[in-house]
Amino acid sequence: MNAKAQIRQQMLRRREQMDETEYQQRCKAIHRCVVSHPTFRRAAWIHTYCSFNREVDTWRIIRSAFAMGKRVMVPVVQQSELRHIEIFPDQSFQPDAFGIPVPQFDHPPQWLDAAAILQPSDLVLVPLLAFDPDLYRLGYGKGYYDRFLARVRAVKMGIAFAFQRRESPLPRESHDVPLDLVVTDQAVYTRQQEHPCIGDPF
Repeated sequence: MNAKAQIRQQMLRRREQMDETEYQQRCKAIHRCVVSHPTFRRAAWIHTYCSFNREVDTWRIIRSAFAMGKRVMVPVVQQSELRHIEIFPDQSFQPDAFGIPVPQFDHPPQWLDAAAILQPSDLVLVPLLAFDPDLYRLGYGKGYYDRFLARVRAVKMGIAFAFQRRESPLPRESHDVPLDLVVTDQAVYTRQQEHPCIGDPF
């Protein structure tokens, strides 16, 4: 097993060890910090993954985005690529073959060119299994987000549990794209810096 696979296995195991109380407390802290952050407040568009299992809960973030009048875009994996679609407050979802929630429509989906639509002031919330002091992330190993993030001008915000931070650099490849910041339940991280999370919950 290579180094990346070992870290993935370790982080997945640690994530699954959280009981419901710990999970909810950590997710609430992340939500409070994300929605009070200036990058979230100024964004017109929020691009976010649809969380499942023990990923950081994005559903409460989505609800806050709608409450603040923002537009929300989510990714859908099709034919080994990320495609992107706008969702709405009354959106229905169904799990795909992997259990990932996928938006359902009564009409053919209108796919969006996220890289063209998302402006530098918009925000992409990025899933991860681990991140390092230089804000390189370790994902699930499929490369979907690496290809997407390389094309996006919007702010790239990772959201993670505090235990997913690594003190030493993660293994890197030439196509890896660093994040602009990472929000955890304990702090906000920018390149080589740690900041307290300050802000009232929305």
